[in-house]
Amino acid sequence: MIPLIIIFVSIFQLILYLVSDDLKIKYGKLLILLIVLIGHFFVFPLLLFPDPDPSDEHRCGMPIVGMLFGFWFFGGGISVLIHLIYYFFARFPQKGG
Repeated sequence: MIPLIIIFVSIFQLILYLVSDDLKIKYGKLLILLIVLIGHFFVFPLLLFPDPDPSDEHRCGMPIVGMLFGFWFFGGGISVLIHLIYYFFARFPQKGG
């Protein structure tokens, strides 16, 4: 489930970058990157947290830590990588013949 969310958010990020270029929004791509990173750090992991069990037994929190690190490292890293690649391709366009 985590890779699907990261893939969909990355595609949505690219679409928003294209729309931002068409509308010529100043600092639009940076704002989109910040919103996506906030989503990867705080919003998306909370969507997959299991519901607390009403019983009194203690449960291991390692799966939750794995989800958090997955979103932080993979989601945040891919978002920053997409931002940098898009920035360099938009900044230095290919010269066509």
